[in-house]
Amino acid sequence: MMRAGVWTGPGILEYREWAEPTMASDEVTVRIHFCGMCGSDPHIIEGTLAVGPPPQVLGHEVSGVVEAVGEDVDDIAVGDRVACNFYAPCGSCAWCSDGQPNMCRRKFYGASGFAELATYKASQVFRLPEGVSTREGALLEPLATCLYALEQGELRSGENVLVIGGGTMGLLTAQLARRAGAGLVVVSELDPAKRDLATSLGADVAVDPRVTDLHAYAKGVGRRRGFDVVYDAAGAATATEEALGLLATRGRLVVIAVHAPATRLAVSPHLLYARELVVRSAYATAHVFPRAVAMLAHVELAPLITAVEPLSDITEVYRRHRAGEYTKVLLDPRTER
Repeated sequence: MMRAGVWTGPGILEYREWAEPTMASDEVTVRIHFCGMCGSDPHIIEGTLAVGPPPQVLGHEVSGVVEAVGEDVDDIAVGDRVACNFYAPCGSCAWCSDGQPNMCRRKFYGASGFAELATYKASQVFRLPEGVSTREGALLEPLATCLYALEQGELRSGENVLVIGGGTMGLLTAQLARRAGAGLVVVSELDPAKRDLATSLGADVAVDPRVTDLHAYAKGVGRRRGFDVVYDAAGAATATEEALGLLATRGRLVVIAVHAPATRLAVSPHLLYARELVVRSAYATAHVFPRAVAMLAHVELAPLITAVEPLSDITEVYRRHRAGEYTKVLLDPRTER
């Protein structure tokens, strides 16, 4: 048996004993160093995002050290420092064959990072570069999502960017947009501490949408009188709706945040038609992980980590996470309070 943070019912995470995972021949066992709590976790825990019934060990922003490898694994070794994706595509369906494995309908899911040990298919596991700690490596999955979002927005050098939401995903996206040559990077965020962090990490401006009229602001941005790309990292339906009105003609909206499946938007089809607006998302990013690994050493990750807490405190950490007290909190199963 091992100790784990277990989702046992609507709104409930418990620290308790759990069976150690068994390992198949094409899998590896990872001793978890850190697992981040994601903005999507509350949707799962509260029952608005289906991943199967409780009880389950959740947690998909994982880093650690390989403890054992299956007999069919030859490219990962015991002792490797790694970060893990939460799924592996099947490799043979139409989506996988067409180079879009993120849309695979036969994914193998393995997201059990709120624990001492977890098993993963070898294809889910990525070695961390030298100089990147396992603490920073726990942000590989969020970074991969943001890198894919940047690509989905087809950002071109000199274009103007608005990032809605200054949490982990928004701040990573703002950094990547700056590195990609954006002409202007604006972050919209309610929390003053996160606004300060945004500008310290390279955003040109961080605004409070309760104070700044974003529609008036957008009209003064660039020759096209609007943002070329808006990245929605807030997860609020009102912000997503507003984003469309902040785009320049032929602008692109990329939805990064996870919304509850029942959420609905009030969108003007005429606005989409008359201004040729594009709406995309960044969903399930296995195909981006190798590129994200190469980016780990080139973005600021440590400032995003608000706290590292013992896994034994997961119930209280979840409460504080829901209250918005963290930018990014990591759970460490190696310590106990």
